[in-house]
Amino acid sequence: MDTSDPDIIFSDLGVCNYCTDYKKTKKQEQASETNTNFTQLIESIKKNQCLEKYDCLLGLSGGVDSSYAALILHQLGLRVLVVHLDNGWNSELSAINIEHVLKKTGFDLFSEVLDWNEFRLMQLSYLKSGVIDLEALTDHAINATLYKTALKYNIKYIFTGSNPSSESVLPLSWRYDQKLTDSKNIKGITKRFGKFKPKYFPLISLYQYFLYRFFYKINQIPLFNYIKFDKMEALNLLKSESNWQDYGGKHYESIITRIYQSYILIVRFGIDKRRAHYSSEIIHGELSREDALKLISKPPISDMQLAYDLDYFKKKLKIDDNQFNKILSTKLVSHLHYRNNKLDRTILFSLNKFLKCLRELL
Repeated sequence: MDTSDPDIIFSDLGVCNYCTDYKKTKKQEQASETNTNFTQLIESIKKNQCLEKYDCLLGLSGGVDSSYAALILHQLGLRVLVVHLDNGWNSELSAINIEHVLKKTGFDLFSEVLDWNEFRLMQLSYLKSGVIDLEALTDHAINATLYKTALKYNIKYIFTGSNPSSESVLPLSWRYDQKLTDSKNIKGITKRFGKFKPKYFPLISLYQYFLYRFFYKINQIPLFNYIKFDKMEALNLLKSESNWQDYGGKHYESIITRIYQSYILIVRFGIDKRRAHYSSEIIHGELSREDALKLISKPPISDMQLAYDLDYFKKKLKIDDNQFNKILSTKLVSHLHYRNNKLDRTILFSLNKFLKCLRELL
C-alpha cells in the first residue's frame, strides 16, 4: 500500500494501520467462539429451513470466491438456491464457469437480468458524475436481488463469498461504503446526469434493509469468516471438481470490472486496486511482499487486451473517443456530493439506540 490511500497511516517503523488493525482483529477472532460453532450453525440452518425447498441463498458471479463457496456449501449438504445478476458485462468464460459449478453442485439457479438500456444510462451517469465507485450500481443490485429473492422463497440465510484473505485491505476512499443500501445516491446521480428515474433496476433502501434484517430476520453469513480460505487450494479444487478456469485477475469474470480496475481507476483516480488485493494476501501469509512488488510492477493486463477492452467498452456504452476522454477528465467528487442516505442512517441508529435503552429500562 502507498499514499494513493489518503487515509493511510505509517508508524515510525513503516508499519501501516492495515497491518495493525489486522493483528487486533485476528486476536479478537481467536478469542471468539464464533468460528468454533460453524458445524452448529450449519445444523441450525438445516433444521430451521427443513420445511422449505431451500436452506440458503448464495450469490454466484463465476469468480473464484463465490464459485469456491458453492462447492463448500455443496460438500456441507445444504440445499442452495444460487442467485446470479446479469448486468450485461459477463465474460464468456464466466458463463462457462457458472455452468460447470451448477453442473457439479446440482443447485438451482435464479438469474436476475438487468434492463440493458436503463443500466447503460445509469453507468454513464456515474461516469459523468465524477464519483469513484462505478461498481456501486452492480453491488447494490446484487444486494437488493439477494434479499428480495430470499423473501420470495422464505429463505432466512444468505451466504456470501466475501473473502478476508484478499479483501481485508480496502480503503474507504477507494469506494462508497454505503453503496449496498443507499438507493437515494443511485437515484440522485441517475436523475442528475441521466435525467430519469430507474424503473427496472433492483433497489434497496436503508429502511428496507432494516426490515429484511430485523423484521423478516434474513441473515447474511460471510462463509470465509468461518472457514479458512486458501487461494491455491480453492483454485485447485475448482479446477479438479468443476473444470473451472482462472480469469487472471480478481473479479475479472466481469468485463466492466476488468476495465474499471485495470484502466479507469488507475488513469482517472491514480489507484491500482491490486495494491489492496496483494496487501491482503500478504498479511494473511499467502504472498510475500517481494513477490507482490514484482507483480505490481507489471501492467494489470496486456496492451492488446486493454485495447480490445476499451474499444468494447466504448461501443457497448455507445460513446466515442471524445466523450470517453471528457469523462476521464471530469472533476472528481465524493458520492456524498449528491443525494444520499446519511440522514436516514442517523435517524435509524438513533432510534435503535433509543429502543435498546428502553429495553434495558423495562
